[in-house]
Amino acid sequence: MNKKSKPDFSEWEKLPVLDQILADLAIYYEPDLLKEEHRAFFDFSMTNKKQIEKYRDLLLSIMYAWQKIQRYELYFTSFYPESSEISEVEALNHHIQSYLQDITIFKNKILAILGELKNDIPKVASNADEVKNFFRIGIDTIKNTFSGVAESRNPHTHKGMRFFDGQLIKGENAQGALKLLSEHLVKEVDNLFTAESKKEFFEKLRKDEEESVRKTKEWWIIGTRKNAKQSTEMLNKVLLAVRPAMYKFLKVRSPTKEISSIFSLS
Repeated sequence: MNKKSKPDFSEWEKLPVLDQILADLAIYYEPDLLKEEHRAFFDFSMTNKKQIEKYRDLLLSIMYAWQKIQRYELYFTSFYPESSEISEVEALNHHIQSYLQDITIFKNKILAILGELKNDIPKVASNADEVKNFFRIGIDTIKNTFSGVAESRNPHTHKGMRFFDGQLIKGENAQGALKLLSEHLVKEVDNLFTAESKKEFFEKLRKDEEESVRKTKEWWIIGTRKNAKQSTEMLNKVLLAVRPAMYKFLKVRSPTKEISSIFSLS
């Protein structure tokens, strides 16, 4: 075979583990994707397409959730409306609530696949009790890993189902006070304040709001950048740990890796 015509699989090991697994499952789900000369190296007769489809869909849902939380550093940095009808405080609050919700979704997607594996792997494992305990520990570890995402910001700022950012709430209070005094209590303010004291107080409220927004943005930009990196590392570790057992249950190998090895030896 002409060396120039060989496909380049050298980047395979640099891919996220999630991409590697999805590529392998895609080939087992649709073997015709492979060139005929590669297809001969693999036995597709034992694969259960329904099970492959189940795990493929679970992994795709993880991928979508993971990709979304990777975007939040950009959202906190740049994604603010130009409309005067929506303030930066409101937009920032929306980003925070959305981010915490998407982090929870990401966690739940990982827990979902671990739960399925905990039920499925013992069916093909000789040490079923050990397998169940392995996944039970994994599930508890994931829960603990995510439990501090919101609490690390301010453990005393929860009310009902909503998370209140301790720094941003100062800006919300300043914004609310300014709106109340300048739009709804105009006459009362004019009667009670001198023109100079009114100007100084309103300016202080604006500065408090701006400072609150600035500090809150900085905190979440740094936090989402750090969490994006850590979530990727954690996801890789989880999938590396469960891949052998998953592949055994699904009766699959790694076509992408093995084909890469074939070419590296040729």
